[in-house]
Parts: sequence; structure tokens; C-alpha cells
Amino acid sequence: MPQDIRKQKSALGPQEFGNPVSATEATDLVHRIRQRLPSTLPQYGWLATRLNSSETFVGVLGDEESIFGFTVQAYQAFTKGTNTLLMEATLTQADVQLVYERSIGKNDEFFTRLGLNRQTFTSSAFLNTVMTHLKIPKIHYRRLVSGSTLGVLISPEFWTANTK
Repeated sequence: MPQDIRKQKSALGPQEFGNPVSATEATDLVHRIRQRLPSTLPQYGWLATRLNSSETFVGVLGDEESIFGFTVQAYQAFTKGTNTLLMEATLTQADVQLVYERSIGKNDEFFTRLGLNRQTFTSSAFLNTVMTHLKIPKIHYRRLVSGSTLGVLISPEFWTANTK
């Protein structure tokens, strides 16, 4: 989705990764992402109910090149002073928002110096917008050693005793 948004009237400027992104550009990008999300989810009422249940576990999978990996690694860098990508981590929506907010206005050198991917801002902007829109309170990240996925929503019914 960020690539599609960039192909339109650019919200991010001419740089390859769009960094640095001003607060105005960040607001514009979030607005463009929200425009692509359904304004209401009537046909997905079960999803809203599930996402707001304390029994729901929202698991996300990805390697270090996924939006989840970029955001987890940035959260570690911003709050713990290390850029080590964990094999698993739990991030709240507020944690993801912190990464998004701290990435605004930062240039490529800033991300490189911290050992972070230059797509950290766009990844955290997309993840923060989707989590806010769907009211996802937290995600549980599991790193894939190889391969990549778009992410997975997992309901307790899909788990067996062996995977808990």
C-alpha cells in the first residue's frame, strides 16, 4: 500500500524512502491509508467483536524485512537502546504509535545510524493506522527465520493445546 500511495500525488517527497517525513506529510499519508480502509465493517461484525475480546490473540508473522519486524526493531532501538530483532515480541498500539511518532522528521542517516531500515516510518505509519482503525490493542510478533507473509489474524479456535 505505501508504494501505491507514493505513485499518486506524493505525500512523501522525492527521496527514495521519503525520509525525512514532516508532520504534515505524515498526517497526509495516514489520511491516504485510512481512505483505502473500509469506513465501517458491518459485514465483519464478528471481526470487531473478536478484536475487542480479551480472549483474542492477534499474532503476526514476518521476517526482519516485514513491517512487523521493522517496527519491533525500531521499538527496541527507541526504548531499549538496542536494535536487536527479537524472535518474538508483544507490542501495544501505543508502542507502535511511539515508533510512528519518533520516526517523523528523521532522515535516512538517522535510521542507518541506529541500524534500522529506512522504511521504518512508512511501516510504522501503516501498522499504526490499521491497528487504530481496527481497534487492535496489541500484536504478538513471531519472527520467521526465512520466508515472509503478509501477517495473520489468529482466533483461539485455531490454536491447539500443542501451540499454546
